Amino acid sequence: MKSLAFNKFSNLWWVMFQGFQLATIGIIAWALWSDNWVKLNVSGVYGDLKWTGSLTKVHKGLRALQGSSYYEMFTAFCSTTEKSQDVPDEESTWCEMFAQLWISELIYIVLGVITVCAIVIWIISLRSALKTNKIKPVPAFWFAQVAWISHEIAFISWMVLAKANFSGDCTSESDDDSPPKLCALTGPILGLILAIILPIMALSYSLLIRYLPKPIEAEHVVQKESEGALKETPIK
Repeated sequence: MKSLAFNKFSNLWWVMFQGFQLATIGIIAWALWSDNWVKLNVSGVYGDLKWTGSLTKVHKGLRALQGSSYYEMFTAFCSTTEKSQDVPDEESTWCEMFAQLWISELIYIVLGVITVCAIVIWIISLRSALKTNKIKPVPAFWFAQVAWISHEIAFISWMVLAKANFSGDCTSESDDDSPPKLCALTGPILGLILAIILPIMALSYSLLIRYLPKPIEAEHVVQKESEGALKETPIK
């Protein structure tokens, strides 16, 4: 008969599962603080421009503009295009490029914080379960879903808005006056890894709690066994 009490194997499994959860938080932090998110290497009216950027700013390259946030770059390039119509097409496309990087940055950070908070609550719920020897699907189950869904939205939104790619195509300007293509580096790679790992973890957790009896069922079983033992005890 099934019981919610943990045996040694299941207890070890859930401890390992918590380790995976903590590892995902570490990967998220690594990605957010990575200095390598995007790269661009083009030749245009400003000469050869090669730069790399983090999630929030230009990390290396662009001479005096190095260290500027995407918001600062966006306002600098876009204010020039608004003041004068006689600006190179390249400058207007860079205005759009930095605007997209700034918007995608905000979306990724907000949803990233939501993902981390959901995982933390998921971990706390699981630790509580280990202490009481019972798995409680709520709220752990729902926060597991929030964790992977919020990250998927963050990752896909960033890739689409930033127009980044993993193919290494970041050495030429676009022909249709659209922003140049950016190469995705370490940060997006970590984001892709999380986009694969988190749904698998949430699914495995959902399947595990699906086949465990509910706490009320276990208590009912114990109660019935106690009643049965009393009935079988002969009266002297």
